[in-house]
Amino acid sequence: MKKQVFDFNGIDINNMNSYKYIDLKKQYSHIRGYHGCRPLSLDTYYENGIVPINKNDALKLALSLFHNDRISEDKIAGVFNSHWMSLTDSQKYVWLTLTRDELIDHCGNYLIYGSEFICGMAAELFCQERLKKGTPTIFHCDVPIEKIPSDYLEDINERIQSGDGNNCGFKVFGAINRDEIIECEHPTKILDPLNGYTPYYYRPDRIS
Repeated sequence: MKKQVFDFNGIDINNMNSYKYIDLKKQYSHIRGYHGCRPLSLDTYYENGIVPINKNDALKLALSLFHNDRISEDKIAGVFNSHWMSLTDSQKYVWLTLTRDELIDHCGNYLIYGSEFICGMAAELFCQERLKKGTPTIFHCDVPIEKIPSDYLEDINERIQSGDGNNCGFKVFGAINRDEIIECEHPTKILDPLNGYTPYYYRPDRIS
């Protein structure tokens, strides 16, 4: 099949016929998905793609974010190992949403604080303020249909046919390859679900 990308933002939500009979498996080769994060550098994403959480890399990130005169490397390593043991298989996948608005209006924690794993560590170490480094980023990705588990694909299809693209997160097998990243954006106003959905304003010239 020639590349055919389904983009929920491209449908006419007021015209039921534009989405009621969509069959993703038969009509499309890819789905436009959105991944939210707060990377310290974009270079690794454009070199390696968006990869599942890796123990060694996650520990390096935790040490670079949290280590200071008050929090020792041993303390960080102990908290890290405890959280890693509690990490479920599902949490080790790459996750995306069907719309960018979901990340900005409902799941802004990924853009403001980064991964849930690192955020959980910060809460235990009482250093959440150190998470606001890097740049809030939404990656726009063309995800091959075959990378999406069948049960998630069926759920996405049902939601699309109902005209609802919200609350529609999905995981993928493996990584999002670098050539599947179409573009990225850096939102400056994000609703913070960990702070009563108070608007958070990102300013590149300062951290907070």
